[in-house]
Amino acid sequence: MGSFTIRFARSASAALIALLLVGPSRLFAQGGISGSIAGVVRDSSGGVMPGVTVEAASPALIEKTRDAVTDSEGRYSIASLRPGIYSISFALEGFTTIRREGIELSANFTATVNVDMRVGSLEETLTVTGVSPIVDVTNVVQKNTVSRQVLDAAPIGKTFVNMASLTPAVIMSGQALNDMGNGGDRSGSMMVHGSRTTESQIDQDGMPIHNGLARGGGQFGFYNNDGSTQEMMIEIGGMNAEHEIGGTRANIIPKEGGNTFRGSIYGNYTGRTFQSNNLDQELIGRGLRSVNTNNKVWDINPNGGGRILRDRLWIYGAFRDWGIDNNIAGLYFNSTPKSLFYTPDLNRPGQDLVTHISQNVRLTLQATQKNKINLFYEFQYSCFCYAYTPSSLVSPEAQTHNRHRPQYLIQTSWSNPVTSRLLFEAGFTLAANDFHAYRQSDVTSDQTSILDTSRNFTYRAAPAGYGFNRSNNYNGRASMSFVTGTHSFKTGLFLMHQWSYITREINSDMNFNFNGATPISLVQWATPLEYREKISPNLGLFVQDQWTKRNVTVSMGLRYDYIHGYVPPQQLAAGPFLDARSYRKVDNVPNYNDISPRIGVAYDVFHNGKTALKASLGRYLVGIGAQSPIGRTANPVQAAVNSVSRTWTDTNGNYIPDCDLRNLQLNDECGRVSDLNFGSASLVTTNFDPSAVT
Repeated sequence: MGSFTIRFARSASAALIALLLVGPSRLFAQGGISGSIAGVVRDSSGGVMPGVTVEAASPALIEKTRDAVTDSEGRYSIASLRPGIYSISFALEGFTTIRREGIELSANFTATVNVDMRVGSLEETLTVTGVSPIVDVTNVVQKNTVSRQVLDAAPIGKTFVNMASLTPAVIMSGQALNDMGNGGDRSGSMMVHGSRTTESQIDQDGMPIHNGLARGGGQFGFYNNDGSTQEMMIEIGGMNAEHEIGGTRANIIPKEGGNTFRGSIYGNYTGRTFQSNNLDQELIGRGLRSVNTNNKVWDINPNGGGRILRDRLWIYGAFRDWGIDNNIAGLYFNSTPKSLFYTPDLNRPGQDLVTHISQNVRLTLQATQKNKINLFYEFQYSCFCYAYTPSSLVSPEAQTHNRHRPQYLIQTSWSNPVTSRLLFEAGFTLAANDFHAYRQSDVTSDQTSILDTSRNFTYRAAPAGYGFNRSNNYNGRASMSFVTGTHSFKTGLFLMHQWSYITREINSDMNFNFNGATPISLVQWATPLEYREKISPNLGLFVQDQWTKRNVTVSMGLRYDYIHGYVPPQQLAAGPFLDARSYRKVDNVPNYNDISPRIGVAYDVFHNGKTALKASLGRYLVGIGAQSPIGRTANPVQAAVNSVSRTWTDTNGNYIPDCDLRNLQLNDECGRVSDLNFGSASLVTTNFDPSAVT
């Protein structure tokens, strides 16, 4: 296997613009991502010093510098700083200016920088270079920051879930395996400390980017464009009142442009040339015809950015093309896909083929001295063309051809540090996720799916059918922060809407079950099928207060959540077996009005910012989506009997069920259906406790 990374930097941005405009023909300081620097300023005798001007400077800041003034206890705090390398200067008339350099700041981290100032002239400057703080002694959140260096070095899939697995206590479920070649770039869920899968969340810029179906790591329609990621923050506990749920939270921190052009090109590839196996003639003679083979695994990811206008408008963009193409041992394409019988093509092994393309661009605008605006757009196209799983016994033509398109993410955010103590922030996200299940190229709508029960093997067409899936999520946030050296107060709101629309189309509206070459039963479907669910609104209001006294920091928060879900009225057209059906609106699934308190304490044990004891206690909600965990269960279409089975005795051997399929009773070749409520409400097996939905 070969891989490479090339990095480059220079003071121009025209090359990036060309990168964004020219490509393959198939192209067509905000809450949650910022850090803080805080500390205490003393004189040489150990007395605290109020009125000291503290200035933070970094190439990561388009506004170049941010400042604060120490309070009566000599404390200062500069909030909403982009991750990056900072220098901090401390100045007061009658004292030598102190400059501390090389402070590396990550997201959601408070770097403690304490200094002692000595008497001298303001023109004198003492520069100090030391190790960056690595312990946050004020915030109680448990987190792990996956740096750019780790993102480059980790030999695993570049998904949110894969990176979260690098955090101790986080476990994965689903297909999120830890290497790209075996499917590591597929969806999975994150769990920590016994949490539910629906209690995890995927964010970018501090805002959710999951689809509208449900919460949880497995419900992302977007795949990480690693080239545009500066770092990834994984939170696993101690979340404050800004957050609704308390499980694992992965937050992508995107790269921004700068006054100098910089970028990198990452690539890797492996194929059959780099593989070997022990398949010899003896094994072939004993019936083993093939082994699992990597045809190719690839990933190409150029990215770069710079300035359009110095200190005013920056740009950063990335393109990524990656995927896997594997052959599956023991599985073969069907050489007669339109026949009623499966004939393996021994020269064409089954395939696991998944491809992704992602392209994005981020603009950073310093509109005025105080107003900063970010705009991010990403378009993705993913194809799970033959998405094989080890447990599936399905012929390739009977797998769905799944395409994610159109798939786009739009984000904008705004921040305004009105003064060194007062900060306003807001943001908006639209995550549009289309997931469509198409027929394979050699399958037509009249090809009935067949299950050979003697081998538990499905062929000819997908048994669960095909359809259109759209699930969108749009959300916004706004907040106001008041920050002094000893006190930090924040209040704000979060508003999200989610909706899901899914259709299902079954070839011939039936499935056949054979025992070898003999028909034994069939399955009738209540097609056409459609499902609609919505969450509107998901509203959260919060206040968060934090006080520091000597070496103890106490955080207190209170959050109110109103979450309203419903199933809109639904009309299903008549099908081959049933008349048209209509369903009334199902409201208040759920209808939450909850108040959740949070409290945390952080203790700087040795007063030196190197050792901290932390404890937190909070109440959190379960993650709610349009479908899960309540909406789909409460949907009357889902609750109806949408499929029934019946015996079939093919007496004349024509492989056609010669009976009246609308007659649910025994007639001609067909037995009585398994449930006479076909198309109507089934026996209710799930009853929600009122406290679970209100």
